[in-house]
Amino acid sequence: MRNNLLKNKLFATTLLAGVASSMSAGVALAQDYTTGSLEITVVDETGAPVTGASVSIESNRQGWTRSETTNASGDAFAGRLPAGRYTIIISSPGANSITDETIRVEVGDSIQYDFVLTTTDELRNDVIVVNGVRTKGSSFNAAETGLTIDVEETFERIPLPRNLNALVQLAPGTVIGDSAFGSSSSISGSSAAENAFYINGMNITDFRNFLGASTVPFEFYQAVEVKSGGYQAEFGRSTGGVINAVTKSGGNEWHGGASVFYRPDELREDSPVAFGTATQSLNQFDQFDETEYNLWVSGPVIEDRLFVYGMYSPGNQESLAVFDNGDFRIDKRDDPFYGMKVDAILTDGHTLEWTHFSDDRVTTRNTYAATFEEDANGDVKEIESVSSTSAVTNFFSGGDVNIVKYTGNFTDWFSLSILGGRQTFNQTTSGSLDGNPGIYDSREGGLARLGNWGSLQVSNGSDERELFRADADFRYDLFGEHQLRVGVDQETLTAKDATIYSGGIYYRYFAPGSCPDGDGESECVRVRIYDAGGEFETEQTAFYIQDSWQVTDQFLLNLGLRNETFDNRNPAGETFTKIEDQLAPRVSAIYDVYGDGKAEVFGSYGRYYLPVATNTNIRLSGSELFTQDWYYFSSINADDTPVLEGDPFNASVFGDGSVPDTRSVVDQDLEPMFVDEFILGGRYRLDDKWSLSASYTFRSLESTLEDIAVDAAVNAYCDANEIAGCADIWTGFHSYVLTNPGKDLVFITDEIPGTDGFVEVPLSANDLGYPEASREYEALELTAQYIGDRLTLDGSWTISRSEGNYEGPVKSDNGQDDAGITTSFDQPGLVDGSKGLLPNHRAHKLKLFGNYEVTEQFNVGGNLQVSSPRKFGCIGVHPTDEFAQAYGAESFYCGGELTPRGSQLESDWIYDVDVNFVYEITTLPIGRTVARVDIFNVFNADSISDIREQGEDDGGGVAAYYGRAAGYQAPRAVRFGLSWEF
Repeated sequence: MRNNLLKNKLFATTLLAGVASSMSAGVALAQDYTTGSLEITVVDETGAPVTGASVSIESNRQGWTRSETTNASGDAFAGRLPAGRYTIIISSPGANSITDETIRVEVGDSIQYDFVLTTTDELRNDVIVVNGVRTKGSSFNAAETGLTIDVEETFERIPLPRNLNALVQLAPGTVIGDSAFGSSSSISGSSAAENAFYINGMNITDFRNFLGASTVPFEFYQAVEVKSGGYQAEFGRSTGGVINAVTKSGGNEWHGGASVFYRPDELREDSPVAFGTATQSLNQFDQFDETEYNLWVSGPVIEDRLFVYGMYSPGNQESLAVFDNGDFRIDKRDDPFYGMKVDAILTDGHTLEWTHFSDDRVTTRNTYAATFEEDANGDVKEIESVSSTSAVTNFFSGGDVNIVKYTGNFTDWFSLSILGGRQTFNQTTSGSLDGNPGIYDSREGGLARLGNWGSLQVSNGSDERELFRADADFRYDLFGEHQLRVGVDQETLTAKDATIYSGGIYYRYFAPGSCPDGDGESECVRVRIYDAGGEFETEQTAFYIQDSWQVTDQFLLNLGLRNETFDNRNPAGETFTKIEDQLAPRVSAIYDVYGDGKAEVFGSYGRYYLPVATNTNIRLSGSELFTQDWYYFSSINADDTPVLEGDPFNASVFGDGSVPDTRSVVDQDLEPMFVDEFILGGRYRLDDKWSLSASYTFRSLESTLEDIAVDAAVNAYCDANEIAGCADIWTGFHSYVLTNPGKDLVFITDEIPGTDGFVEVPLSANDLGYPEASREYEALELTAQYIGDRLTLDGSWTISRSEGNYEGPVKSDNGQDDAGITTSFDQPGLVDGSKGLLPNHRAHKLKLFGNYEVTEQFNVGGNLQVSSPRKFGCIGVHPTDEFAQAYGAESFYCGGELTPRGSQLESDWIYDVDVNFVYEITTLPIGRTVARVDIFNVFNADSISDIREQGEDDGGGVAAYYGRAAGYQAPRAVRFGLSWEF
């Protein structure tokens, strides 16, 4: 039986039209992050168990063999099997042997097969009988939602962009994250910065802000799991989803190949003009060319014992973007990816793996100055001229990943895996004009670029992760069958960072009405200075235990508990926040209605914790100098810098450049960020072709961590205790403390007048003035799958609601990826009106994808994704809270009126229809050659995906472009592909 089923096969008869791809099975026993297992039952012709039967399990690809013997119940178990195809040979004295060469093991999957040994005299002993029947899988994953994807098979059948996020978007319960966060996904109502990424058992998530991970080409992947809910205690450090990938491995035959994919700009349409902060993206002039090459080889170094898979992927990507402020940008990247996987079979049942890859890369941006010719309406008609010189900026990212893993199967009831790994990631942005100040001019309503500089912020940084984990499995009988797994993992994270504004200073000119506290008649300039950095270390440790208990043949109970500790340190190596005893229970139950796996009902409860991002270490505990001063100016120099007049008429100090005492920046009663989740569902297999299911998910954010200004509450504390002089120190922006918004906090400071040294200061939630962070997500997921002789069809329909006053560690409203230190709770006034439909809310998300095999050589695939609109508010300047006013346009107020989140505007419905045509060329004498054409957004729909939400500028004036389109769905594009393998 084919095993490519959706993880959650949901009830939706409305999805009976369209096309779909081959996916892998959803009911699964997670053998760890990278393997699966087989459960085999052998009976005779009467149905009685066969004791002592020999079961041989041979890897079709690598040739090694595992041998098991059936117990008194006729059962045999083989755990921690690498994903792939296997041959099972079963024999017993006096019976005909059985051989089945079609057994397939998926990542995280436990497949149960029933075999019948016959003793019929008409059958000779040398006759091979194949009568294994897949029945069901008892598993830790049985109540899990999401999707498991065979990457190569799926890509051959449906049109997909060649990035990990495109695979994630096939799963129910996922929506595309805000464009400010690159290629990202929101999973089950979370922000884009709450997902965890694993490859071959190692966490490779970007731990600075949790947005994305190391970049790996499609050809390097074997399978990808998208876990959107219900995942067990071995998975953690995520309050969103888990993306778990396994790479390809070599086998006993030498194979190799090459592929090339080309997306020409000539066959890419242009999107309409997009309106950004105060500039227009002139998309009619954009250009984008991409060529991707892949070379790979795999085979045995020592037959049956040592195998290698290697890949080299040079690429070339070039894009051009033009903005009405005169920026003419050309981005280029041509760094190669290379990787390899080495598998050593030490003895049967004991393996050693080494994975190495490098995605170290640099994108070089040349920024030229352009002038334009405008039509009678003031719209740009064409480019008049482009300067001959440019500002060069280099964006460094990626790094090296090394993973070593040992797996040992010692008996049929005990196995062990041990993994160690190291990841590096470059976080540097630098350029040829870093010594020149950044200058913008918004006096005319736009955002004109002045001066001669490259990137506004210049950073020199790097990250390193060192990881160790061990997992052990035990199988035993005690009032039913049990699989007990225990494990520990520890990560040491080191972040180095030094960030300043270009030239050490940033100027922005404003018209008179936009100058806070100004005279209303004079132009002004805002002057910002920012300088922060240091070396920061974090240790993350977790222990877990989970038991999959087959209480009866029809009832499965999974019980799990995870305990995590996060220890974040400042540049001096001192702990500035340590959160311990984060107990995360994971419980699920599955009932097999008829005992044959045809119909199941399930439910689960889970608690998930998110670590403190190292960005919080850098911003909150580092030496940060951050000032903002407003000046009048008498003239502008030849280099576009201002000639300032006198002292600033408005001044703010957000950071004074010192390394703060760790006790003064963190609530002493700090609780971690965590989410509680409940899932109820059922699945039903109609026949060999149709599978359906439905599930309801409810998630609630119970606590979060953010920095808040405590000045007002400290002044209230001083007043209550008759302490004079506090208001001279605590002026509104003096101190920010990491805490749980909406709750009492205790911090320690030496700046209370009249006290000697550090004192403990308790502050009440009422005096602080912040509400509790809230986010609730509920969804009904309906999916269906059809697997026919020529047609495969997968579809899902998610009906959901995501509402609250807090999106997550990052903030789509203003594109802030400052994980854990967003403006969400900086001042009480910034929270006014923040409760509403969140940026990742989509009431409806419909997905339909698959393939039709026209002939053996030619097939057609399709991918339909439909999404309902995103909701927007109006963001401006707070009319009454003077401290919130200092942040400029950051409040849900416009024109002095409250304009709550999600209440003012909405984007368009998005309809994306992609198709592909794949033809296998059979006339060539050697190897297999496949040619393909993928057409994305066939009908060139240009629906608005993002809207300019800022209705006022920082001075309270009417902002340019409010309500205009800030982004569109990707326009129609064509990609050509050719691959050859032997």
